[in-house]
Amino acid sequence: MPAARVATSSKAFLATKHGAPTPEDPIEGLRAGWDLAVEFAVDSPPSVLTLRTSTACG
Repeated sequence: MPAARVATSSKAFLATKHGAPTPEDPIEGLRAGWDLAVEFAVDSPPSVLTLRTSTACG
């Protein structure tokens, strides 16, 4: 897997998290982070596939 594709996908995911408000309740923070991850996965399947295959063991 080319490192440039992994870096681009990682940056794209982190950009979705940038600027998101941080809830005071840690459980709400966890839920918000999960929602962002799922939304990114639905909107960007190729990026998620790139990240998954770059971190797969074996």
